[in-house]
Amino acid sequence: MKGKRYSPEQIVKILREAEKADSAREVIRRYDVTEQTFYRWKKVYAGMKGPDIKKLKAMQEDDRAQLSGPHGVLVVGLV
Repeated sequence: MKGKRYSPEQIVKILREAEKADSAREVIRRYDVTEQTFYRWKKVYAGMKGPDIKKLKAMQEDDRAQLSGPHGVLVVGLV
């Protein structure tokens, strides 16, 4: 079963909420994510603000565009 998808903005909001909460487990339970996911988010998104999130999104989109061929086909190792 595929889990929920959260945008980077939502993830940062969840992490900020966890900082204010009594325990991270409470927030993890509320948003129905695994501890592994929560701590991976924390590693990637900790301390980010609006402009940082936009830069990250842009870099991820650039990476996807560079890996994709002309018809959206993944091109790897062809030189």
